[in-house]
Amino acid sequence: MAIKTVDLYVNGQSYNIPLVSTGTYRKQITAPNKSSWNETDHKYAMQLKVEDVAGNVTTIDKNHETFGEKMMLRVLEDTPPVITITSPAQSAYLGSNAVKVEANITDTESGVDPDSITIQIDSGAVISSGITKTPITNGYKCSYTATVQDGQHTVRINASDNDGNEAVEKTASFTVDTVAPELNVTYPPETLITNKQTITVTGKTDTDCSVNIKLNNQDQGPISMSGTGEFSKSITLKKGSNVIVITSTDRAGKSSTVQREVQYDPDAPVVVSIELSPNPVGAGETFTITVEATDD
Repeated sequence: MAIKTVDLYVNGQSYNIPLVSTGTYRKQITAPNKSSWNETDHKYAMQLKVEDVAGNVTTIDKNHETFGEKMMLRVLEDTPPVITITSPAQSAYLGSNAVKVEANITDTESGVDPDSITIQIDSGAVISSGITKTPITNGYKCSYTATVQDGQHTVRINASDNDGNEAVEKTASFTVDTVAPELNVTYPPETLITNKQTITVTGKTDTDCSVNIKLNNQDQGPISMSGTGEFSKSITLKKGSNVIVITSTDRAGKSSTVQREVQYDPDAPVVVSIELSPNPVGAGETFTITVEATDD
């Protein structure tokens, strides 16, 4: 008997395979446009039916003893995973040697291969173990705490999907600074008594710092700084005791503080009485002067 039809069924579609020569049937078929990773055994199960003109049908599927493996089609996607570093931020300044690295890695088809996820700090060893991988939609939220020294660093994160597509490596550069900035206040000195209501606070700190000055717990506004770290600010004192707090803060949030106390006394002394004894006094003889005065 002659063969009537040869049909292939895959992913809900049927394809008639035409005769190309005696006993041989061939057809070029477009594979499903989605990865087979999420199918059973990560492959599309196909079915082949061969029918003769008498209506007899031979069916071959994945369970067939001889050709079962041929009925399993592995389809690979070609879109790599997407890596998004959420911590540290690019150009971040961090005040601790314990740096938390976090990233979201996603892939919408075959999914992220969790064993492919790696982290590298600078040119150090590639880290693949100890990474916390929390499932999220289409991937993982990854977290790892690295111990690094003060200075500039770069973190690199890589991953692949289950079909072997490698993600574009993502990097983030950051600086670790655990040392508080130097702060030298040149004026006023530690204690000062003055009759000037307006004085200028001056000093020097690290060039990458911001300076804040509070007078009696009141912020004194923007502080002018030079390119070499010198700063100055004119402030107006209240009568009596004044507390000045100068704080320098670097980009990692580390700060140094200096406090100064200034007494503002605008009032001249008050003379209460003057006594001369004796008065008059003989030429060349001595006399005593007694002065009573106060200064609040």
